[in-house]
Amino acid sequence: MIGNTVLLVFLIICFFIVLSVIFSKKNTRTTNQEALEDLNKLVKDLKQNKLIYFHGFGSSGEGGTVRTLKELLPDWIVIAPDIPVDPKEALPFLKELC
Repeated sequence: MIGNTVLLVFLIICFFIVLSVIFSKKNTRTTNQEALEDLNKLVKDLKQNKLIYFHGFGSSGEGGTVRTLKELLPDWIVIAPDIPVDPKEALPFLKELC
C-alpha cells in the first residue's frame, strides 16, 4: 500500500513538472493546437501502464527477468535502470531516481 502511494505521488509530481515545461514554452508555440497536441500525448503516456524493475546485486537492467517482463507485458513500459554494483554509488543513484 505504501509503495502504491509513493508511486502515485511520484507520478503526480512528474505530471506537474511536465505540465510546467509544456506551458513555459508557450511563447515559442506557433499555435494553441501544438500545445493541445503535447498535452494529449502527455495524458496518453500517463495512462499507459508502467513497471519499474530494480535488478538484484550483480545483475543488470537488461537481464533475463527484464526481457521476460517485456515479453509478458507488451503493452507496458518496463523501466529497468542499471544500478551500480558498489553500494556507495548505488544509493545516490537510487535516491536520484526517486
